[in-house]
Amino acid sequence: MTSLAHTTTTDRERITVAVAGESDVSTADELNDVLLDAIKRRPGSIEVDLRGLAFADASSITSLIVARLIAEKQGSRFVATNPQPNVREFFRLTGVLDLLCGSNEPEDALMTRPSS
Repeated sequence: MTSLAHTTTTDRERITVAVAGESDVSTADELNDVLLDAIKRRPGSIEVDLRGLAFADASSITSLIVARLIAEKQGSRFVATNPQPNVREFFRLTGVLDLLCGSNEPEDALMTRPSS
């Protein structure tokens, strides 16, 4: 059974949702719920910290993209940060790395990216 854990913290106008474990189709509803809960609070920005996320699949990407679209429609900035190398590579291969993480990757992560 896949396990996904999350914590949500608020710092002024920013909400940080830290996710850990594995995110796949069996945990998609849980990820959707936690992201939508953060969005409903209408913060200036939402950061999804992926530092503890060991695995992500296509349903994870869908959840993050839908959350980003909803957040931005209501005027909140949305960004995913700190993906582990395998998650970052999955995002890169599927063409969503820049969309989800933008330029928030650490400099050393950019230098270790395989060349295309």
